[in-house]
Amino acid sequence: MRVMIVIDQVYRAGSERNAVSLARALVHRGHQVSFNVTRDLLPIDEAMESELFEVGIQIHRHHLEPVARNGLRSVAGLRAEMIRFRPDVVQAFLARSHLLAALAARGVRRRDRPTLVISRRAQVSDDIGGVGERFARGTSLALADGIIANSDAVLAESVDLERVGDRPRVVIPNMIEPRFFETVRPAPIDSDLPVLVNVANLRHPKGQETLIRAAAVLRDEGRPVTVVLVGEGELESHLRALAAELEVDVRFAGAVADVRPYLARAEVYVHPSDAEGMPNAILEAAAAGRPVVATDVGGVRDAIGAAGRLVPPGRPDLLAKAVAGLLADPSRHDALGRAAHHRALDFSEEAFVTAHLEFYDSVRRR
Repeated sequence: MRVMIVIDQVYRAGSERNAVSLARALVHRGHQVSFNVTRDLLPIDEAMESELFEVGIQIHRHHLEPVARNGLRSVAGLRAEMIRFRPDVVQAFLARSHLLAALAARGVRRRDRPTLVISRRAQVSDDIGGVGERFARGTSLALADGIIANSDAVLAESVDLERVGDRPRVVIPNMIEPRFFETVRPAPIDSDLPVLVNVANLRHPKGQETLIRAAAVLRDEGRPVTVVLVGEGELESHLRALAAELEVDVRFAGAVADVRPYLARAEVYVHPSDAEGMPNAILEAAAAGRPVVATDVGGVRDAIGAAGRLVPPGRPDLLAKAVAGLLADPSRHDALGRAAHHRALDFSEEAFVTAHLEFYDSVRRR
């Protein structure tokens, strides 16, 4: 099968990670893959590009900004690649690429037109984004042949808000790369305090402010901790100022090529997002056997279930209480880590790729 993947960017984030992993796994199964990027706001991650190159995949760049001026040229580039590559299926990740891929596919002769699958990976709502963004979502959905969501929550919201109709849809959870089950040396974080780790871009709605405020609550209760934030983003200066104001120990690791040493160093992995699809970081922490405390939003419950401690978003007091309960009870802490590791085994690469291929076939047969 020929599969053309279209995505906004290749950067250290969950959707991009899954797109790259899917492409590699498809090649390992004997399928042909064309990998296409439509945006240049962030540089292409060299490590992820190397992973694709290792299996013979070259990234095709169609990123012309802004969409309002050069969108038609981006569509033309994607359409040219569809004509050249002749994909059986085009799978688009992320909002911009949904629309560009849908418009490009419509420009291909009907007899050669590929099956278009849109990958929904985050929660949306009617009041998120402007009129243009909502129009783009609606247009791409109207032109899609099938929809893949990464959690029940994301699919349910898409059905409720975006008038999916009778289009084929399926939930395929994110996968965990096998390397996250490996034992690695912990990161050398110099602290005698319990270490709480969060892996996410420093931006809304990832909720790092809630975690910093929870660290202040823990300190006031006599349980000081060290918080390590792995990631970068526009909120870094704000979060640094907040940590200084509250006088809590927060370390900013920045974007790192391999998060596994930081997960290995964590006494507790904390994910305080206000909204999510299905966060890869939680799955990766679970694979590493780390106990997880997270907010009960989006697909988080689908990801960790009873193997984690879930609290409402935006409640640093409850986040602190959940963390304190684990730190105060080593046997409970260790049992939750083992449960998380066992849970992570359900999110294998084999199941992820097989589910995609089966859905592709079912949509193409309609």
